[in-house]
Amino acid sequence: MKDMERLGERLKIRRAQPEEAEARFRWFSDPAVTEFLPLAGERILPLENIVEFLARASRDDDPNLNICIELLSGRLIGCGGLREIVPGESAEVSVVIGERDVWGAGYGREAMQLLLREGFDALKLRAIWLIVREENFRAVRLFSQLGFAVTETLEAAVVVKGIPRTKLRMRLEASEWRRSA
Repeated sequence: MKDMERLGERLKIRRAQPEEAEARFRWFSDPAVTEFLPLAGERILPLENIVEFLARASRDDDPNLNICIELLSGRLIGCGGLREIVPGESAEVSVVIGERDVWGAGYGREAMQLLLREGFDALKLRAIWLIVREENFRAVRLFSQLGFAVTETLEAAVVVKGIPRTKLRMRLEASEWRRSA
């Protein structure tokens, strides 16, 4: 996949680069940031693993699109991407805003909208899907507002701190996205 960059009103998304490893290490070491991620605030990814991941993710031949979320000022605030891409069909989307001081400012929405544009307009996908923990109310509300619909409820899909948690599989069809965009 070739280099990409999409500009929004207040931020841009672009292909991830190895020099972002320290910022990502800081984000993924913060239990508040990882609370609803598969890490669930319970373990820390070694910096070496992040460096290796970004070295692969920044290559043009990586089949996934791993992105950095950056304010127009140049400040890194998060990451995400499209993975499990089936050309012309579907992909899984994710966004993580790692800088807590910008939470609640709408950057996650803007980054998600830019990723949806990349997926539907540039990659010509027919659907984009995601999996989110049911109790991540802010994320579920955002995804619903963007047009995602719950297609499957995965009861007790993960155990966090000894408590079974439910996950939701949500999906957005290109036709629905274009109607609401």
